[in-house]
Amino acid sequence: MTFQNDKWLLWCACLLFAAVLLLVFGNFCVLRVFDSIHVYKEYLSGIAVLALFFSNIFLLFPLLYEKGRPSLYFLWSALSVVAAFLVEMLLVVPDVFPDMAARFSFRAALSYMITDGIYVFLRDCAFVAFAFALKAAHYYRRLHKEMESFLMEESRRIEVVKNDKSGLRITVPVSSIAYCEHHQNYTYAHLVDGSSAYRYGSFKDIMGLLCPKYAVRISRNILVVYENICSYNSTGAVVRSEPENVLLSFSQSFQREATLMIGEHVGEKKRNSRPKPQTRRKKRKDGTGESLKTQSYKKDVYAYIQEHPGASAGDIKKNRNVSQSTVNRILGQLKKEGLIEYRGSKRKGGYFAVEKGEEGELEVKS
Repeated sequence: MTFQNDKWLLWCACLLFAAVLLLVFGNFCVLRVFDSIHVYKEYLSGIAVLALFFSNIFLLFPLLYEKGRPSLYFLWSALSVVAAFLVEMLLVVPDVFPDMAARFSFRAALSYMITDGIYVFLRDCAFVAFAFALKAAHYYRRLHKEMESFLMEESRRIEVVKNDKSGLRITVPVSSIAYCEHHQNYTYAHLVDGSSAYRYGSFKDIMGLLCPKYAVRISRNILVVYENICSYNSTGAVVRSEPENVLLSFSQSFQREATLMIGEHVGEKKRNSRPKPQTRRKKRKDGTGESLKTQSYKKDVYAYIQEHPGASAGDIKKNRNVSQSTVNRILGQLKKEGLIEYRGSKRKGGYFAVEKGEEGELEVKS
């Protein structure tokens, strides 16, 4: 069932609960109007209870308690209880008390009204406490899941219990999980090394941690981790495990989505595993550590200097059709290797080729 259907079911359940509350605390209110012809006041009393309950759930709790202001939340909740109690008493007491005072004594009527007033106040307090318990349970459960998801993003580890006699609580990396299988109230994590562990809770909890970034759901109660998928097709996937790999079939309802998600992950993994351009250039280099293109430029420049002693960098650039930065870089390398030297002033000087003589001295090649 999808999330949208679950949301509509939740709203239908809330409306049904509101109708029941209206009937119970309207027509059968504790302060039911005694022989009164103003029946609508009883239903107004029930509406006050509904307003108290739902305003606490949808207004006070999200705006105050979830924003880190619990003291203001409890203050406004107490004020809302008092307001609802006063509304109910003002609706019912003017019709009930005169009639009862006429039939019974004043003291008996007053005692009855005080007793029922206490009941109404306690009932309103109980409704506020019930609303707080519902929202607090949902809020702290969501907070725990968000915190666990954050830790999951930071460490890529998940907390499980070893499926053996020791029953130790451990944390395992996601990359060591081959696939997870849910059964009743437990999710069993089958590890790559052949062992298994379990985790108590609903299947949605483990899916919230792993899917869709680390794993994909392939059936109603099975999900597989991307990193440990060896191969796949449109019907199933083979996951890495010891002592032999495991073949898991896609269910019909999850087949299309699982195939697309696994294909996208495998494609991204291939793109990330491609060698970078720098790596490819390194493969083209020989033992000198220079690319073939650089060596060709060096030979060409050195040959030009041998043919034209005293040539400047500008002359080399014009006659060899090489950029100025490349010429300067190659000239610096040739000077460092001792193949050329610069002679003369900065404006009128030039480069000359040099060679090593038999005794190791440098001789200028004129």
